[in-house]
Amino acid sequence: MKEQFKFQKRMREHQNNARSRGFINVLDIGSSKISSALVQIGDTKSDRVIPKAGLFLPNLGCRVLGLYYTGSDGIEDGEVIDPVQTSNAIKKTLHHTFRIAGGRSNEVVIGFSGLTQSSSIYTGSTELFGNQVTEKHIAKAILDSKIPASMEGSEFIHAQPINFAIDHRGGILDPRGQSGNRLTVSINAVTISTEALECILEALTISKLNLAGLVSSAYASGLSTLVENELELGSVIVDIGH
Repeated sequence: MKEQFKFQKRMREHQNNARSRGFINVLDIGSSKISSALVQIGDTKSDRVIPKAGLFLPNLGCRVLGLYYTGSDGIEDGEVIDPVQTSNAIKKTLHHTFRIAGGRSNEVVIGFSGLTQSSSIYTGSTELFGNQVTEKHIAKAILDSKIPASMEGSEFIHAQPINFAIDHRGGILDPRGQSGNRLTVSINAVTISTEALECILEALTISKLNLAGLVSSAYASGLSTLVENELELGSVIVDIGH
């Protein structure tokens, strides 16, 4: 558990470094190609809430400065099997990305598409006693969900609230300010295998890069392609890789 917290803390530090410098690199590691984008990060504004979609998104002003992709190496089924070969492919991709962008960043966010991803739903609740829901109530409900700090052989990369309910009223996106007796939250937690993560970290270490974030490529595809109406009504994204 302590190692998991240390890992999350290091990622947060690298995220803060990227924000302070104003640049971050995004790497999508797939079986057939590795894609890279150098992104300029703007000021963080208030959180953006997508109605009825269960998403609280940081409203960041971002601008893509450079893009490049090259063929993958040392990767099978979306997971790194040879960190040295993968590192060579990453460095080639970044070299061209930085040349196009006219800048660089050693902090990277990785898009993960491997087969060891797994998703589980956790539920938590807290008493309201007729009061209005505050952020403290939401935090208590999330803590009550008892998401394990660590799982043997797996590492958490996402824990996203997907539904709130007050008493018998479900499907609530933002419960703040609403009254009731009990607040319930459902959380979708996504994990990947520890071995897969360690191979990614080894490839990044060889490339002299710092991991600032890890995201499921399928989840990122949904956020990047669905419009608010599709998120509100509910949609299925099929991310077909090679």
